[in-house]
Amino acid sequence: MKNKVKVILIVIAFFALAVSYYLCNEYFGISSKIEVNASSDNFASKYIVNVPYKNSVAYIALQDDSIIYMEFKDSDSIFYRHSIVENTTIEIGVIPNFVISAGFAILSGESLYNQITVRGNDPKVNYGFKNVLYKIDLDKNSLSQITSDTEYLPAAYIYPYKNKILSLYAKRSSNHFTAFMTVFDINKKQFTSKSKDYVLDENSYKGNRIVNCCTSGELIYALTIESSVDVNSQSTVNANNHTTIKVLNEAFELINEIELGEDVLALIANSRVGTMRVFGDFIFMRNYSGNGLIGLIENNSIKTLLIDPELDMAVNPNQQELPRFFKRHTNKYYTIDEQNKCINEMELEIKEGYSILSMLSSGEYSYVHLTNYDLERLVLYIPNSSFLTQKQTEKRNLLELISRFLEG
Repeated sequence: MKNKVKVILIVIAFFALAVSYYLCNEYFGISSKIEVNASSDNFASKYIVNVPYKNSVAYIALQDDSIIYMEFKDSDSIFYRHSIVENTTIEIGVIPNFVISAGFAILSGESLYNQITVRGNDPKVNYGFKNVLYKIDLDKNSLSQITSDTEYLPAAYIYPYKNKILSLYAKRSSNHFTAFMTVFDINKKQFTSKSKDYVLDENSYKGNRIVNCCTSGELIYALTIESSVDVNSQSTVNANNHTTIKVLNEAFELINEIELGEDVLALIANSRVGTMRVFGDFIFMRNYSGNGLIGLIENNSIKTLLIDPELDMAVNPNQQELPRFFKRHTNKYYTIDEQNKCINEMELEIKEGYSILSMLSSGEYSYVHLTNYDLERLVLYIPNSSFLTQKQTEKRNLLELISRFLEG
């Protein structure tokens, strides 16, 4: 009897070792470009990297084992590039009189582009604001100005469109709010096309408006609202409003129109949509209240796959890659399964008490900013293969259960 028990225990132990080896190599991403602070028994601790800044910063991009970020000093914004592997930092350039940067930077070739609003020379012109398109040359680590204007309102959005830039501009005059889109040719340094004006009467709230827009491949997607409400109703979405996503070509001709479901309409009604991204048959939207939604575009409508008040998208200026998502203040992480038209939920093993605050992603790696209730922070530079799917998490838990059984 004792011999049988011993044989069973040996079989279980061998099985546990085999599973352990398989899990570590297949799921835990043992190999890494860097290994630091590996003394802790927590898995993710081996990927902790040094934080190159002390103050609050704005992340721009994760690019070639380095992060580009903005740090603020007085009224200036200073761009830096920090090498994660070499733990060195260089200054790229300074933008004086910084006011705001709307949306994300975009990648085209070996350069990043960012639309930034600064204070102009004349406070009587455009409320004293100037919109400037800046270029960060990643080969030369230099900052230069491409275009500027004092005609349009601050916080103009930009989006990558083929080898060009799609911009969303707005201006206000005589109680009318006018918005329109343009396409800018980077190489020729000139605007090549412009959409019609979407005009809203701010007294009656009648007219058309663009809430947000984005691009995917050859197409432009514009979230628009056609309003026919009276002066006593200022609701963003109601029975008198027609809210759709218009699908356009480069000449801004209508190709298709996507109707919105109750979840999307509720998201828009709650707060203005600050982020919109279409990638193939999928769409991501996030409003200024922080509510995020991932949907599947099918039959000219949007099917909700995931909606959560903490859902966010990892910063990645390279829109040739599928975006990655995370749930703030948790260890949850999501990827898109294009083949099965669904979302994969994953988990990241992190130090107890910590959760994900923000994330950058590029290629095979992610730069994950963690924090805890004491506002202490950690940063991980981690292979994307290290995030575990629910099935992988179940296998890990089984392994831990077998280990405890053998120890007992």
